[in-house]
Amino acid sequence: MLKQLRNAIFGERRQPVPASIVVDPTQLVLTCEDTSATISTKVDGKNISHPFTEWTGDIECRILDGPLGFQLFAESITPSERKLDLVRRIVTYEHSLKSDALNAVFKFFDGLRRDHGVDFSGVIDHWSHDAVARLMHSPCCLIDDIEDDPESHSRFIVSFSTQLDEEHGIDVLVNHWQIVDCGCLV
Repeated sequence: MLKQLRNAIFGERRQPVPASIVVDPTQLVLTCEDTSATISTKVDGKNISHPFTEWTGDIECRILDGPLGFQLFAESITPSERKLDLVRRIVTYEHSLKSDALNAVFKFFDGLRRDHGVDFSGVIDHWSHDAVARLMHSPCCLIDDIEDDPESHSRFIVSFSTQLDEEHGIDVLVNHWQIVDCGCLV
């Protein structure tokens, strides 16, 4: 009786609907814990809810010479075909961007050290490119289909966890297979 009364007032309880997508022709499986999730944003003083799903997965990729996680944010239940195509292109990319990404990361942290006096001695005994590179781990490719900008068709962020900034990590923005920015981007 109480359940019927609650449902009459508030509506049926929403049950999470898990799902998965195999990104053909790759072996990458993207999974989603709840395809009916919503996110609320405040616009003009009003909360507005809209559909939002997060798809995740990981696979070995040549682009970073090892495992790469994927985190794909979609405004609809499933990611757009355009974003899935970007995932396919990243997974099957023939060249490595690892060296360029690590160079950008070193340049960013070295700039913080030299120009802003940030002290990393608690994490690194001897400051060097290789020491910084060893602290980069768990790369994850972040892709969203929130923006509909034509430039976003080839743009993604690779986010690394690191002890140099445990709270934020470090992000590398890639556009048209070139490193275009590095820092705390998300």
